Amino acid sequence: MAPLTLSTILLAIITVFCTLNVAASSDEVQALLKWKATLQSQNTTIFLPSWTHDHNLNFSAKKTVSPCNWYGVSCDDNDRVNRLNLSLSGLNGTLDHLSFSSFPNLMYLELSLNNFYGIIPSKIGHLSNLVYLDLSANQFTGIIPLEIGELGNLATLHLFQNQLTGSIPQGICQMSFLSGLALGQNNLYGSIPSCFGQLFMLSNVKLNHNNISGSIPYELGNLYNLEKLYMNSNSLTGFIPETFLNLRNLTDLSLYQNQLNGSIPREIGKLTSLKKVDLQLNNLNGPIPSSLGEIKSILLLRLQI
Repeated sequence: MAPLTLSTILLAIITVFCTLNVAASSDEVQALLKWKATLQSQNTTIFLPSWTHDHNLNFSAKKTVSPCNWYGVSCDDNDRVNRLNLSLSGLNGTLDHLSFSSFPNLMYLELSLNNFYGIIPSKIGHLSNLVYLDLSANQFTGIIPLEIGELGNLATLHLFQNQLTGSIPQGICQMSFLSGLALGQNNLYGSIPSCFGQLFMLSNVKLNHNNISGSIPYELGNLYNLEKLYMNSNSLTGFIPETFLNLRNLTDLSLYQNQLNGSIPREIGKLTSLKKVDLQLNNLNGPIPSSLGEIKSILLLRLQI
């Protein structure tokens, strides 16, 4: 047998790599087409026309199909799907038949402003590289799955404006890179996990228009990067934590329409970045802090009972 040359070895490695990549791409194609077959569209004339076996054929020996130029699909340098953006596409259906495990390289999943319904499958936790998840403005029901906590690289989690129920899962506290959390306009209940105070990257938190109860965790005062905090239109009780005085980057504080009592923190004027403060429709008492007059950036201030 002839000795192996360097070029022969390299050719073998390239062949194996290409074979694996073709198999991976084929798996992604099959997963997307299987899911498409379960969906419906408000406009059937433009319903994902590029999602087909006959589109973008690579006329090599294997004649593989690449999804990289399909509508809403983007790929990385290895032709693996890393982004799926079907927001505002008029789609109806569920996520039940989407094989999450077929997309190990997926980083962005954007399905907002459609008519998706049903539950958020627990297998969404298989998307271990996901950094951006937006399922907002749909009709999802059921709970936020506990497995969502397995998305350890997630930076943005938008589930607002659905019909989700149950409590906020503690697993969210495992998302140490999380900066944007929007769970508003659902039917969530229970308390705010105190471990949210460990999510030091949080800059935008929206829990508004739910049925969340209990007190505001004082640990939220640890979120030094927090800029916008919306917890209005819930059933929160207790005091506004004095630890909020640590939130020096806070621009928007919306706590209206709850059952908060006690007084407004006397030194709230230290929050010099505040632009909007809405504390109306609570059970607050005591004097209006004079330090509010020191906030030169204030644009909106609502304190009425």
